[in-house]
Amino acid sequence: MRDVIQRMLEAEAKAKRLVTEAEADADRIRAEARRQVHDLAEAARDEARAEADRLVQEAQALADQDRQDALRRAEQAVEQTVCLADADQRRAVDSVVRDVVGEPARQQP
Repeated sequence: MRDVIQRMLEAEAKAKRLVTEAEADADRIRAEARRQVHDLAEAARDEARAEADRLVQEAQALADQDRQDALRRAEQAVEQTVCLADADQRRAVDSVVRDVVGEPARQQP
C-alpha cells in the first residue's frame, strides 16, 4: 500500500510540474505573439507614414506646378491684352504676379 501511495504522490508531483511547464510555455507563446503583433503594427504605421509623406510631397509638387502655370498664363494674358511702355508693363506684370502669389504690393515711386 505504501508503494501505491508513493507512486500516486510521484504522479501528482509530475502532473504539477507538467502544468507549471505548460503555463510557462503558454506565457512565452503569448509574449511572442504580442511582440509580433506590435512589430506588425509598427511596420504598418511606418508604411502609412511613408505613403502619407509621399502623397504630401506629390500634392505640393502639383500645387507648385499649378501656381507656376497660373503665373505664366497671367503674364501671357497681360502681355497680350495690354500695350504699355516697358516700364509700365513690367510694373503691371509684377503687380499681377504678386496678386496671384499673394504678396503685398510694393509702393510705387
